[in-house]
Amino acid sequence: MLSKTRAEEIASRLTGDRKCQWFEAACKVRPWIRQSSADFADSLITAYRTRGDLSVSQWTWLIKLTSEAMSKAPSAALSDIYMNP
Repeated sequence: MLSKTRAEEIASRLTGDRKCQWFEAACKVRPWIRQSSADFADSLITAYRTRGDLSVSQWTWLIKLTSEAMSKAPSAALSDIYMNP
């Protein structure tokens, strides 16, 4: 799980392919995003689908929530998520 500071660092350097990877990962692990953040995560996913991008602040939160969910999701759910180092 990433800290907010680390998520901010990642978000500030995101480019095309990495944005797509984080977005796809967020969609796949959405069922494991904690309930209290589910609506917020959905709004970020919708914003990306609508506008094709997010602000650095929005990316920070999508990365943080996705990271948390990836730590809770079963390995089978993560098997086809590719995160380029």
